[in-house]
Amino acid sequence: MNESAAVCVRTSYEFRADTQPAQLSVSWEPVPITEITPIPLPETGPLAGKGVVERMRSIGIDIVTALEVPRPARATPEHANLLGINRGDLVLAIERTYYDGDGRAVETADITISDARWEAAYETAVNASALGAEHVGVGDVDEGLRPGRRGSAR
Repeated sequence: MNESAAVCVRTSYEFRADTQPAQLSVSWEPVPITEITPIPLPETGPLAGKGVVERMRSIGIDIVTALEVPRPARATPEHANLLGINRGDLVLAIERTYYDGDGRAVETADITISDARWEAAYETAVNASALGAEHVGVGDVDEGLRPGRRGSAR
């Protein structure tokens, strides 16, 4: 995160789909952004569990950019235990950071998805009319997990 000296709230999540472990996420939010607001912790208060974008919007911070860096990785012993896979199995590791309009990082997360069971799917709306023919802007992104389609293990 850009605010490397800031104390952060660290939250760990385990997501399930079709009753199976699907995704792990560890997120960090800088305490100075939310400490004197109704949403100091992601999973408590009036917007508990509502997600970063909605929580930040409630305190006047509009998230305008999400940067995701996906990388192939191997499951650590912790990942394997929580995802119900073997240590060393392939996983998709995604580093995601949400930025506000000033370019300030307001949340970053390390996301881990089992490659053997799920695939990450991204759908991006492209808005060329707003920027002219020379540039294409990226609009809304719909992302999610779906059961994998490759091989019999999926």
